[in-house]
Amino acid sequence: MARAQINGIGIAYEVHGKSNGQPVILTPGGRFTMDAPGIREMATALADAGKLAVIYDRPNCGQSDVCLSGPSESEMQAEALAGLIRHLGLDPTAIIGGSGGSRVSMLAAARNPALC
Repeated sequence: MARAQINGIGIAYEVHGKSNGQPVILTPGGRFTMDAPGIREMATALADAGKLAVIYDRPNCGQSDVCLSGPSESEMQAEALAGLIRHLGLDPTAIIGGSGGSRVSMLAAARNPALC
């Protein structure tokens, strides 16, 4: 597991696949982490299909830091997601999210359309 400092928040993440693959980032829903059943398996399947798949723990989930700043938790997490994409140099990337992770993913995309 790797860590990045994004807006002062430690974000835990993993990269799967070859560096020249089309980037895809997966945002788990609820309070689920990248260790939740199916997340890593989906990243592996995407990598096997030639994609560069990133999984991560949102702030306040799993191995990423706790953060209580920002207008809302979803907005803070969306900024962290956009910052992680920039940090990894993956723009543009496909952003995939489930449940609460889809809300975070849509906010990140709406605020940063060039990233996706």
